[in-house]
Amino acid sequence: DGRTVGEVFEKVHDSAAAALYAYAPFEEDGHCLASGGADGVVKLFGADVGDPKLEINLRDAKYGVFRWAVKSVCLNKDGRKVLIGTAGSEIYEISATPEAVDMNDGPLVCGHARGSLPALAAHPIQQEYATAGEDHTLRLWSIEERKLSRKLLLGDATCEASCVAYRPDGHLLAVGLKSGAVLIVSTLKLILEVVKEL
Repeated sequence: DGRTVGEVFEKVHDSAAAALYAYAPFEEDGHCLASGGADGVVKLFGADVGDPKLEINLRDAKYGVFRWAVKSVCLNKDGRKVLIGTAGSEIYEISATPEAVDMNDGPLVCGHARGSLPALAAHPIQQEYATAGEDHTLRLWSIEERKLSRKLLLGDATCEASCVAYRPDGHLLAVGLKSGAVLIVSTLKLILEVVKEL
């Protein structure tokens, strides 16, 4: 029927292109295509679909992304904000400006990103609970604020959690792993830290 591919752009991403979002440009020279890759980079292209007008690199430490591979991308209705879904079950809202500012100083939504979630414990004193799962993370959640307050990557693929418990004063957590090991985690500092492995 006469349709052909107009142009092929090779190596837009360093790994798989995992998400695309096309839309009418909001301004004459505005963006019209968003592309997200497994490399953790989102690129916004103009109507000419030449070089990207904006790149957002989620591997940049300023974003604090857990698993930065992009799984979905879209823009809000005025094109000033980019919503990015990641492999770590996080959604970020980033400004579509050269500064690429994280609009919320962290994810809008986050959660465990793989497998089951067998470990749950309530803090004995504070309005907080802990979860740990097969995604190799321990997460502390604020009940009052209804959001994630702290997170710790437990380790490599052998660190799938199966249970968690607070010490009665709440200063330490024990995280049982499927491997049979138990990690003791201090909750006293802002950054969670494994202090002992049993």
